[in-house]
Amino acid sequence: MTIDASTSDHRPQLRLPGQAAAVSGPVDIFMMYVAHHGFRRDLHTFTRCVPHTPVDDHATWQALADRWGDLSRILHHHHMNEDEYVWPAMRGRARGAETEVLDAMESEHALIDPLLASCGDGFARMANAASGHARSALSVALVATREKLNSHLAHEETDAIAVLQHHFTHDEWEELDAHFRRGIAPGDLVRVVPWMFTGLNDSDRAAVASRMPRPMRIIAALRRRAFERSEYRAFRYDPAG
Repeated sequence: MTIDASTSDHRPQLRLPGQAAAVSGPVDIFMMYVAHHGFRRDLHTFTRCVPHTPVDDHATWQALADRWGDLSRILHHHHMNEDEYVWPAMRGRARGAETEVLDAMESEHALIDPLLASCGDGFARMANAASGHARSALSVALVATREKLNSHLAHEETDAIAVLQHHFTHDEWEELDAHFRRGIAPGDLVRVVPWMFTGLNDSDRAAVASRMPRPMRIIAALRRRAFERSEYRAFRYDPAG
């Protein structure tokens, strides 16, 4: 983890593994970076596991399909709030080439959504009528989705976040960020919070926890082992262990 604090009036920025940039500015956008880390991590894990999961292991394919559903819901919620609240708010202040960045964010979302749906169909097929051909097709779809999503996240972290840091204060971002918290029921937090911490080393875990409200830290601690057991049921054939 690295922290960017090059300017005294700028907030320290979180930087997690795989992250393309941590643009300096007044807004602490750590929750965005935590979500991005989760998206990258999950796509890499699914891409690794699917080719190695035996076609006839129905229980694991059902667990993988359920786990993909969790990721899809988190990612859909994230993109929906960006499209409905974040990009429009930024567009009201963007100038010149900055508007082209926002246009790209929206068009990239439109390309990613069908890929996610294709993967969802593939997992449903494997859970209900698994075959070697369906597994191969799902593996190809996952690679395409991972590459497109990784490219989008890198573009967002370098260019779109730069627009945000240039035009918004931290308090203004807090108002926008509130939209991400709406629509998340208390029961959803039981899965989403431990999901946020998965795959982080001790240093990064501490850096994320220090920014989170105490109730979320408690949920993360209480649900960690149960979430890890659930992860094993889905990703038991991960060649990376």
